[in-house]
Amino acid sequence: MLEAFKEKTRNRVRAYTGASVGLATPALMRLAESTHQVGAARAFLEKTWEDHRVHGVAKQYPTAETLTAWRTNQAYAVKMCIEAVDRLFSVAGASAWFDGNELQRLFRDSHMTGAHAYTDYDVCSQILGTLHHGHGTRSYDDLRHFSSKTAHGGVARVRLASQR
Repeated sequence: MLEAFKEKTRNRVRAYTGASVGLATPALMRLAESTHQVGAARAFLEKTWEDHRVHGVAKQYPTAETLTAWRTNQAYAVKMCIEAVDRLFSVAGASAWFDGNELQRLFRDSHMTGAHAYTDYDVCSQILGTLHHGHGTRSYDDLRHFSSKTAHGGVARVRLASQR
């Protein structure tokens, strides 16, 4: 989204004033903040993936707390990226909403990613909050019982790595 936004706004001019959107301070500030947020999400994921690697090399099964952190870190990173996309999309102009526009596709795809049962941050924050609230002595398998209502009114169960 960062690259697509830069490309779209680089030569874009305001319809009524002719002002360059690519040089407008608000667009530049949103691009800067989104760049930092995406970088932070990536660094957060890379740290989590390094932890996966270390556990794998050591053939060490992670604790319930570690599994919870891995699971919820990924969803939080997705949430951070969606926020960055939303920040840019909100100033991308009306044409960004057209079906054929790449920014619209990226906006839609990022929200679909966040709506997936594994990356639904509402579910993940419930799992992490339960652990931090002192219910962390339960086995990680017990966390599979946490569920959230889906947009269709059904119930989506959290599928855990230990169940695969």
